[in-house]
Amino acid sequence: MARLLEYLNIHHTIGEELTKDEFISLSAGKRYRPKSDKIYYLRISRCCVIRFSKLIGFRIKRKMVTLMTLIRESRFKEIC
Repeated sequence: MARLLEYLNIHHTIGEELTKDEFISLSAGKRYRPKSDKIYYLRISRCCVIRFSKLIGFRIKRKMVTLMTLIRESRFKEIC
Protein backbone atom coordinates (compact mmCIF):
# COMPACT_ATOMS: atom_id res chain seq x y z
CA MET A 1 0.00 0.00 0.00
CA ALA A 2 2.79 2.39 0.90
CA ARG A 3 4.48 1.86 -2.47
CA LEU A 4 1.26 2.61 -4.32
CA LEU A 5 0.74 5.83 -2.37
CA GLU A 6 4.36 6.86 -2.97
CA TYR A 7 3.95 6.17 -6.70
CA LEU A 8 0.83 8.36 -6.76
CA ASN A 9 2.63 11.06 -4.74
CA ILE A 10 0.19 10.86 -1.82
CA HIS A 11 1.83 11.71 1.49
CA HIS A 12 1.03 9.25 4.26
CA THR A 13 2.22 7.66 7.47
CA ILE A 14 1.96 4.04 8.56
CA GLY A 15 1.80 3.03 12.18
CA GLU A 16 1.16 -0.01 14.28
CA GLU A 17 -0.41 -0.67 17.63
CA LEU A 18 -0.44 -3.68 19.88
CA THR A 19 -3.97 -5.00 20.10
CA LYS A 20 -6.07 -5.57 23.14
CA ASP A 21 -8.36 -8.56 23.49
CA GLU A 22 -11.22 -6.93 21.59
CA PHE A 23 -12.08 -3.62 20.03
CA ILE A 24 -15.37 -2.05 19.00
CA SER A 25 -15.82 -0.62 15.52
CA LEU A 26 -16.99 2.99 15.82
CA SER A 27 -18.91 2.91 12.54
CA ALA A 28 -20.57 -0.50 12.84
CA GLY A 29 -20.73 -0.83 16.62
CA LYS A 30 -19.57 -4.45 16.43
CA ARG A 31 -16.97 -6.17 18.59
CA TYR A 32 -13.96 -7.64 16.85
CA ARG A 33 -11.24 -9.97 18.07
CA PRO A 34 -8.10 -9.60 15.94
CA LYS A 35 -6.23 -12.67 14.74
CA SER A 36 -2.84 -11.04 15.12
CA ASP A 37 -1.24 -9.11 17.96
CA LYS A 38 -0.73 -5.93 15.89
CA ILE A 39 -3.06 -3.56 14.09
CA TYR A 40 -1.64 -1.41 11.31
CA TYR A 41 -3.15 1.93 10.34
CA LEU A 42 -2.60 4.20 7.38
CA ARG A 43 -3.04 7.97 7.60
CA ILE A 44 -3.33 10.15 4.53
CA SER A 45 -1.83 13.61 5.04
CA ARG A 46 -4.28 16.47 5.17
CA CYS A 47 -2.86 18.04 2.02
CA CYS A 48 -3.44 14.85 -0.01
CA VAL A 49 -7.01 13.93 0.97
CA ILE A 50 -8.52 15.40 -2.21
CA ARG A 51 -5.85 13.73 -4.35
CA PHE A 52 -6.56 10.41 -2.59
CA SER A 53 -10.30 10.73 -3.21
CA LYS A 54 -9.79 11.44 -6.94
CA LEU A 55 -7.17 8.76 -7.62
CA ILE A 56 -8.17 5.96 -5.25
CA GLY A 57 -11.32 6.64 -3.23
CA PHE A 58 -13.40 3.84 -1.75
CA ARG A 59 -15.69 1.18 -3.19
CA ILE A 60 -17.74 0.92 -0.03
CA LYS A 61 -20.46 3.53 -0.35
CA ARG A 62 -20.62 4.60 3.32
CA LYS A 63 -16.86 5.20 3.33
CA MET A 64 -17.01 7.24 0.12
CA VAL A 65 -19.91 9.32 1.48
CA THR A 66 -17.98 9.95 4.70
CA LEU A 67 -14.89 10.99 2.73
CA MET A 68 -16.88 13.39 0.52
CA THR A 69 -18.59 14.87 3.59
CA LEU A 70 -15.21 15.37 5.23
CA ILE A 71 -13.87 17.14 2.14
CA ARG A 72 -16.95 19.39 1.85
CA GLU A 73 -16.96 20.40 5.53
CA SER A 74 -13.21 20.98 5.88
CA ARG A 75 -10.72 23.14 4.12
CA PHE A 76 -8.20 20.96 2.39
CA LYS A 77 -5.45 22.23 0.12
CA GLU A 78 -5.58 20.97 -3.45
CA ILE A 79 -1.82 20.45 -3.75
CA CYS A 80 0.72 19.37 -1.12
